[in-house]
Amino acid sequence: YHVDPSRASILFQRYRTDMDQIIAGPLRNAIRNAIVERAAQLGVEEIYGTHKAELIATATRRVQAFFAPVGLQVEQVYWAGNVVVPEAV
Repeated sequence: YHVDPSRASILFQRYRTDMDQIIAGPLRNAIRNAIVERAAQLGVEEIYGTHKAELIATATRRVQAFFAPVGLQVEQVYWAGNVVVPEAV
């Protein structure tokens, strides 16, 4: 990510905290919500397999669209680890 200098004041007025807290809070929540919204439309096998890349690409686009107006330019969202399916599934 990076902050658009021309909109940095908008970003910090909106969230009233430092970048570490914006990343740990609003950005993390937005990514999680975007993944959950798309994943709810898919089966477990699709999330784990054939639609894994599409799921993260869709989440990236949604997060980019959400934060662009306030000057936070999200360049990439990626999996930090493997998708883990609960044993019950």
